[in-house]
Amino acid sequence: MKNGTVISVGTGQALNKHLDYQLLSKGLAKDTSGTSWKNKFNKILDSATDTEDTNAYIRRNQHKFEQAAAMLVRKRTVAQRVFDFVEHRAQLMGISQAN
Repeated sequence: MKNGTVISVGTGQALNKHLDYQLLSKGLAKDTSGTSWKNKFNKILDSATDTEDTNAYIRRNQHKFEQAAAMLVRKRTVAQRVFDFVEHRAQLMGISQAN
C-alpha cells in the first residue's frame, strides 16, 4: 500500500447546502448563464470539507473503530517477530527488497 498525502484547504465545517456561492464574491451580479471558476472551486471545497457525514458514520460505527484500534496495538506473535527479523536481515544483506 502506498503512502498518500491529504491536504485540507478548508475550515472543516460545511457551508449551508443551499448557500448561493455567487454571494460569496461581493460585488458580483448574479449570473445565471454559467458558473465561475471561483464558484466551482467553492462547491468542490464545500464538499471536500463537509464533515457532517463523516461524523455521523463514526458515531454509527464506533465499534469498528475500536476493533481496528485494538488490532493495531496488539502485540505481534513470536512467529511474526521472527519473520520480521529474518526479513529485516535479508533487506540489510541485499537479498530481499523492501515492500
